[in-house]
Amino acid sequence: MSQEKWLDAARKFSVKQQAQQSESQPAPATAVATARVPGTSVSEIADALNNFLHSSEGSAATSLLRASQQFIRLAEANEGGGFGFVIFLDGDGLKQSIEAMGMWVVYAKKEDVPDPKARLISVEGAAQGVVYASEGKATAERLLSNIRADLDRLAERAGQ
Repeated sequence: MSQEKWLDAARKFSVKQQAQQSESQPAPATAVATARVPGTSVSEIADALNNFLHSSEGSAATSLLRASQQFIRLAEANEGGGFGFVIFLDGDGLKQSIEAMGMWVVYAKKEDVPDPKARLISVEGAAQGVVYASEGKATAERLLSNIRADLDRLAERAGQ
């Protein structure tokens, strides 16, 4: 699917969102899909992500994600200790979220589980997280292919 279709889908999501807001029912932000990548160096992945984000394709992607209030998960790691990280792309750009993870969350009282803390992250930081979470098996080509496929699926949902 092309960036034109992503931009068209962003417009469709914006129209839907405006209609929902007029009904006082904002759409919840949910994960689109997990763009886990099954090695490439951190610098190669960072360069590929940077080129993507600064292209017209990247602009169309962030427009679609912003309009749909969705995100694409690029990496997730939970090494134990009760917390892990998630790297994702949303309408504002690349972000990292530190979140409570593990079985303790299931048994804890809701008020004892801290809310996720998300912040903008550099392209290099995102690439490091992707490589780390994939145990060094990530490739730039596969990552971008997964991002594009997730965007295509999201754009298709705009017409529904």
